[in-house]
Amino acid sequence: MALDDHRRAPALDRPDVRPARVPQARPGRSCRHVRRGRTRRCRVRPHGRAGLSRSFGERLLVSRGAADASPLVSVVIPHYGDPRHALALVDDLRHQSPSVTRQIIVVDDHSPTPFPETVGVEVIHREHNGGFGAAVNTGAAKASGDWLLIANSDVRIGPTLLAQLIEQAQPLMPAVVGPASADEQGRPEHTGRRFPTARHLAVTTALPLQRFNRSQWMLRLAGYVLPRGERPQRVDWLQGSLLVLPREVFAAAGGFDEGYYMYSEEVDLQRRLGDRGVPAWLLPDLTVTHTGGASTIGIVDVGERMIRSRLLYARKFGGERAARGTLMAVAVLNLVCRLMLRATGRASAPRLAWHREWRRARLAPSTAMAANRGG
Repeated sequence: MALDDHRRAPALDRPDVRPARVPQARPGRSCRHVRRGRTRRCRVRPHGRAGLSRSFGERLLVSRGAADASPLVSVVIPHYGDPRHALALVDDLRHQSPSVTRQIIVVDDHSPTPFPETVGVEVIHREHNGGFGAAVNTGAAKASGDWLLIANSDVRIGPTLLAQLIEQAQPLMPAVVGPASADEQGRPEHTGRRFPTARHLAVTTALPLQRFNRSQWMLRLAGYVLPRGERPQRVDWLQGSLLVLPREVFAAAGGFDEGYYMYSEEVDLQRRLGDRGVPAWLLPDLTVTHTGGASTIGIVDVGERMIRSRLLYARKFGGERAARGTLMAVAVLNLVCRLMLRATGRASAPRLAWHREWRRARLAPSTAMAANRGG
């Protein structure tokens, strides 16, 4: 072999040259490759998303057999008030195309108008009204599906939503997954959120900022996550109008904290699940219609109930003093604004609003009490 040919020969054919060793990265760790004098970082991700060794959907596929890849879904619907809303949702679920194996459970939370016995629906009647979280826990205890779908009674879904939801959620599991939601006029509700902070509380309660409540910068300051395209988007938590997660994950976390009568229970659950490595994912290309308010009829001072729940969340996860200080500061700011409005001749009730907002800042955190229903 000529000298020039020897120089051009591959390194593996030359006995005097040892082949370069390319470092192998272990799953979830970084490595460096050196190529032509330049260092290039690479990352080898484990199979599945979100750093999971194996997707929950694949584990179900192995356990239930390759012939049946679709998981059994148990749908839990808490009911209180007018049963027309829950009946409409049940009808939507029963007419899904393509058909999805499902179990439909309606939990009547001691409603003044009981939910009627319905073909294909397991109806559970609670003896006492305990709120949203308690009702869902009751239904989840009777669920037998691989996945648990939690839906507000005032949600409407399209004829293919369940199949699309399962298809998109399967590679993300284990996780809390939910679609986007909109009101009856089609206005987005911005389902994805960041975990609550004192700043979010200030932005959403300060009177001077209410005129900007649909501006994008305002929504971001308030902790809303605006969708980017149609791909699944990681968020801190999802509004609880419709959520799907593995039933075993829900059970392992202990379900909803029943200390919340209503509001913030889904934030609490997803905060605890996040600490256990179970993320929340928004599916922005799927949308449900959320009427809103169907289960709050008869609630005395909904705003007070919301503040109590926020204070309980702050007490559990830190920031109660900041939350109370924010509410007091906002009460003073709103009083000044209302006095200025009245000075210019506009209708205002500064004294009444002041007493209400100051009292809320000094409320005890939420405890689930049926006495909050009714007058």
